[in-house]
Amino acid sequence: QKAAHAVTHNDVGLARQILHKDKWVNEMDMEGQEEGVRILVTHSPVARDLRLVLCLTRSIVDLERVADQAKKIAKIVMRHEVDDPSLQLDSAVFEDVASLSHEACGMIQGALDAIRDSDAEKAIAVVQADLRLDQLFEGAMRRLTTYLFEDHRKIRSVMDAIQALKAMERAGDHAANIADN
Repeated sequence: QKAAHAVTHNDVGLARQILHKDKWVNEMDMEGQEEGVRILVTHSPVARDLRLVLCLTRSIVDLERVADQAKKIAKIVMRHEVDDPSLQLDSAVFEDVASLSHEACGMIQGALDAIRDSDAEKAIAVVQADLRLDQLFEGAMRRLTTYLFEDHRKIRSVMDAIQALKAMERAGDHAANIADN
């Protein structure tokens, strides 16, 4: 959500926060993986307990990858700031990023809820939401193509928007992976 806000509002400060927080997320990923291995080695879980430990360690990896997607979007804002800080990001080009962000973040929360509650129906709903996210992505790509045909001088902004949209679509894929666990 913060990455979408940063790119749609040209918020350089928020983009810096995202980049800074990525280091913390990477550290948490390593700690989570180490804890998973420690549990496997010291407790030798079986059956349901083993499945839960494996599910959680795989989910940690996917959550770290979601953070990487946010970092990609933050870098768009930062790159723009370095290249030409006098120009604002074209908000019209990035408007679909917010809607994809809303859907992807809802999917992530749904996937985590499904794990917490051991609820297969919630997990299925997340996987189905991934189909909606893919449709939103395709629609956004069509709009960007039209926008580019109308004003070819915006190719850099359109390419950045495509990168941001693809990052949001990938975040949704990671949420679906978590739900599949």
